[in-house]
Amino acid sequence: MVNPKTTLSTPTKKAPSPAKRSPGKSYKPIPKKLQMKKAPTLSAINFGPPFAFELYFYEKSDNDDAFTYGIIKQIRGEEIETHQLFDNANFVQVLPRRVPGSEDVPLQNGTNNYDRRLFLRYPPEGDSTKTTREKGLHAMKAFLQDKRFSKFPPTDIDIQDLTNYEDNFPRTMDDYMMNSDIKAAIEQACDPDDLNEDFKINFPDCAKCIWKSNHVGEFGKSLGF
Repeated sequence: MVNPKTTLSTPTKKAPSPAKRSPGKSYKPIPKKLQMKKAPTLSAINFGPPFAFELYFYEKSDNDDAFTYGIIKQIRGEEIETHQLFDNANFVQVLPRRVPGSEDVPLQNGTNNYDRRLFLRYPPEGDSTKTTREKGLHAMKAFLQDKRFSKFPPTDIDIQDLTNYEDNFPRTMDDYMMNSDIKAAIEQACDPDDLNEDFKINFPDCAKCIWKSNHVGEFGKSLGF
């Protein structure tokens, strides 16, 4: 029997357990900054005298073309609507784009295997210059941003002129064009009397901008390549 005078020791109070965190919150990853979407790029290139033509191509990345169906329809005359600036710029043909330096292998998108395209233009001025290429780039940009020709026209398009035929190692036609299109361009620009086995020797500055690979085809071989 407990003596009533005996003082009982007060039981020790347990320290309150720390509040439990909601599961998952402590491990929730910190969201990364959203990257700005890159604007598509519209490019132009000319290969120097005597070639007056310009090539244009429109890319959303290094591996994929941007949406070009509207341009293709307009150049081929399949579109009812007119676009005065673009139509007057004299874009004349849609060409297949080549895997650079390949044996006429078509370049395709990396994501969907669609063939990539080039757009051939002969400036109304008769020669290609920095100014004519600027005009061509702005004409095509205006067309691409016109809501009549695309459901989702881009708000911004980067433009660049890749022309570098004065360089020691310039961009060449076989980086872009199929051999049959190169042949057509040469026959359009050059005197038929010059198109012989001495062409490459006689016109070295011109020749360096045509083929740099060995896949020149029979026509290229006939010109000394």
